[in-house]
Amino acid sequence: LQRAGEEAGKSDMVQAMGETVATIISTCRQSSVEPLVRLTAALSDGHNIFGFRYSNDKTCPSLYLGTNGDSGVCLVSEPLDGESERWRSVPRSSVVHITSDGQINVCGFEVRA
Repeated sequence: LQRAGEEAGKSDMVQAMGETVATIISTCRQSSVEPLVRLTAALSDGHNIFGFRYSNDKTCPSLYLGTNGDSGVCLVSEPLDGESERWRSVPRSSVVHITSDGQINVCGFEVRA
């Protein structure tokens, strides 16, 4: 389902990841296993990059967004150098959307399980 103001590709990718994580949690519970999900992932449709940071407990894997002026964007698990002004931590339970023209949007990532 597409939310107002979102392009179909973004909404579909985010929804698919949310449904995948929810299915993992549901399957664990059906097997009487308490689910523990710690996730960082990056997906692309060839035009956009989506980075996800999520955990259903207090420990969440790291995900960093790095920029170097107009020359590009990096989405990595740890900063690649010691220049802290270049890197920002992606908030827990978030999705990063990087467009083909370099625009960066960060919003909440909710899993309904």
